[in-house]
Amino acid sequence: MKQRIITALVGLLILGIVLAAFETVVLNAVVSCICLLAVFEVFKALGYTQKRLLAVPCFVYAVLVPFFDFTGTIRLFPAASFGLILVLLCVLLRHHQELQFQEVVTAGALSLLIPFSFATIVYCRNSGGAQQGLFNIFVMLGSAWFSDTGAYFTGRACGKHKLAPQISPHKTVEGLIGGLITAVLGNFFLAFLFGIGLDYLQIGYQIQWLNLFCVSLVAALAGVVGDLSASVLKRQTGVKDFGSIMPGHGGIMDRFDSVLLTAPIVFFLSRFLPILLV
Repeated sequence: MKQRIITALVGLLILGIVLAAFETVVLNAVVSCICLLAVFEVFKALGYTQKRLLAVPCFVYAVLVPFFDFTGTIRLFPAASFGLILVLLCVLLRHHQELQFQEVVTAGALSLLIPFSFATIVYCRNSGGAQQGLFNIFVMLGSAWFSDTGAYFTGRACGKHKLAPQISPHKTVEGLIGGLITAVLGNFFLAFLFGIGLDYLQIGYQIQWLNLFCVSLVAALAGVVGDLSASVLKRQTGVKDFGSIMPGHGGIMDRFDSVLLTAPIVFFLSRFLPILLV
């Protein structure tokens, strides 16, 4: 537990530094590293890292996606995504005796999902003002991590009914409910603190509390889906953790598996249900 706490504190310090450089290319670079490490960890679990002709194009794509302007007039993301699939199909045709069609499809799907999901953190910044983008990122992370924390402690305190015993034996229905409540309350607390900061900077704002409630709830539910999906992958590939880059937590995907789905959910929903007006 001590190691987990120390790693978490170091991670929060790094997060603070990154958010301080929120409006610079530093955010793109950090998200790019997360995308690359996440794809590498999943490919390693699946045994794809040894298939270099399959893995290398996916790694290159993962690095580049956070630098695309998804919301701008030049839509590089769909063009690059089509390019990746085209390259992977050419690799399949050239090496069909060594590669299985299922491997290429799985690699392509994961390479599209993981980088895009994490890159929505950058797209949030690009699609609105700095204040809205920063707050949306807090909601992305809060929906995942508040939910995880609340589910853990609620499950330990009063968990009786198993949620998915064959996938994750320790998760309970009570933990799920506690996690959802914690995610909503945690994001409300973040909104309160964010409002204090805007008041200090003398920036006018309006928090849409009902929208924040709805977005937080849906995002937290999506985070549970991401967490359980990662657990299924680990069970089917026989790995305990995706990596060891974060002592006490495992790999990037062990810590960010919930964020994988909360990030795009908040990105898309906040465009229709704005949670902060400045």
